[in-house]
Amino acid sequence: MIELVNVSKQYDKTKSLHQISFTVEQGEVIGIVGKSGSGKSTLLRLLNLMETPTEGTIKLNGVDVQSLSKKELRQQQQKIGMIFQHHNLLENLRVYQNVALPLRLQKKKNPKKINDLLDFVGMSHKADSYPVKLSGGERQRVSIARALSRDPHLLLCDEATSSLDEENTESVVRLLHKTHEE
Repeated sequence: MIELVNVSKQYDKTKSLHQISFTVEQGEVIGIVGKSGSGKSTLLRLLNLMETPTEGTIKLNGVDVQSLSKKELRQQQQKIGMIFQHHNLLENLRVYQNVALPLRLQKKKNPKKINDLLDFVGMSHKADSYPVKLSGGERQRVSIARALSRDPHLLLCDEATSSLDEENTESVVRLLHKTHEE
């Protein structure tokens, strides 16, 4: 469960978020909508614990994240998966290596898991390809597999379909629903 209570975020003299409060229950899917510059990306940075609020409280499963030590904060961050608008794949790594990267950074290896994730997102046949050879929809599928590689408790998407055509958008949305169900 995620709970935000009177959360505000200010950069210099610009208030990006002001007194935001909401709760997301376990298993619930929500969308954040708003105009450009309304604070959506700032809110995501707060939710994935990359930034701290200027005011207010963020709780994950009842724990105030501002009270966590650096080590505990890193442990919580590892339980959060992030799918970015522009995929954020490393161009010098093949698809398999991009998906395996989060585990490799934790000094873990799990080839079966990586292969299972590539199967899950329908990208096994492109495991040895470089991102430059993939379509936008294929890149986003790889990005989803990578976000799932650490078995996140929370999956955040930053405009995950905004750069895709209608067909790929539908495909990625179906994949996100499948991810939520499983």
